[in-house]
Amino acid sequence: MFLIVPVFAEMVLTGNGKTLNKCSDRSITTAVIPDGVETIATSAFYGCEYLVQITIPASVRHIGNQAFQKCSSLTLDIPVTVTEIEEGAFQDVQRVNIAPDHPRYTATAQGAVIDRQSGKLLYVPPEVTGVFRIPRNIRRIGKYAFYNCSLLTAVIFTAEVKSIGEYAFQNCSGLERITLVNGLEVIGEWAFAGCENLRNIVIPASVKTIGSAAFFNVPRIALSAQNRHFRLTSEGSLIEPGRKRFIYCPPGRDRCTIPENIQVIDDLAFAFCAGLKRITIPASVRIIGNSAFYACENLERVDIPAGVRRIEKYAFLGCSKLERVIVRGPAVICEGAFGRGCYEKKLTKAYICRQARIHRDAFPEWCEIVRRDFNN
Repeated sequence: MFLIVPVFAEMVLTGNGKTLNKCSDRSITTAVIPDGVETIATSAFYGCEYLVQITIPASVRHIGNQAFQKCSSLTLDIPVTVTEIEEGAFQDVQRVNIAPDHPRYTATAQGAVIDRQSGKLLYVPPEVTGVFRIPRNIRRIGKYAFYNCSLLTAVIFTAEVKSIGEYAFQNCSGLERITLVNGLEVIGEWAFAGCENLRNIVIPASVKTIGSAAFFNVPRIALSAQNRHFRLTSEGSLIEPGRKRFIYCPPGRDRCTIPENIQVIDDLAFAFCAGLKRITIPASVRIIGNSAFYACENLERVDIPAGVRRIEKYAFLGCSKLERVIVRGPAVICEGAFGRGCYEKKLTKAYICRQARIHRDAFPEWCEIVRRDFNN
């Protein structure tokens, strides 16, 4: 049941008025959360880009994930009564001030918000410039912690950091150098996506897990020779032999070899490999991930072997010169896989196995689908 409180007409409350579910007026510049609200829900103030000030009452205990996403003009004051702040709560926020006597959360001189109880770095203001040193006693970099910190040029880690959350450094476009230290074990999905000037990063020997698209559009990465979980090919591509994953190809490559035993081509693995004209997909591959070949704008031909079972959404989106597609096996071809509306209309005919299942928007409307039986 939803309750609209007349005095705070833009606030939609649930749970007998204890949860602020959303702010329905995205044009507001100031807001007062009603006393009695205990939870600010996930994405509650999403898109309130003109919001500059908000009053959080002492009744609030919990702030949800991305509660203030896209509130890029907002400065927040967090009262001492807030007991739980989820990762990503302050994504896009201009500044966060923590009550000086707060028992759990604190803010550094640079404005970074730290959860002392869990050892998490939750937020760094987008205005931070130059070199940032991760404070002592931090064990995790939270989701979206450095999101859009475009003026940051370098980050220096400590050996205490064990994990980097999803999207932690996404769109840090000015970032040139990351000093990761042995002891780090997890790099989350999209962790460094969009760090288009990051040319100095070495994955330590201790890293065991790397999420999909972690290095999307990063120009170059290096790997410790002592790392036993991942391998860097002679072309600079990153693979995970144990899980038979192809994770990353440096953008701008004009050629790349996928090893014979690879089964999964990760999301965005070949994104922005603009010089790539042809790619040989080995018979071992089973899954081609979301946007795996995104913006490979010179890719001309794709021959997908019979073993492939799924071609995920937008796998070849932005491959504007693609003119020949063959799918030899009973793959599921998902929505937008071959980029409806994103071609120079060169892909006029695709040869597809009779047993393949094709989403209705998988191909552009001008492409003729020719069903065939293949002798693989």
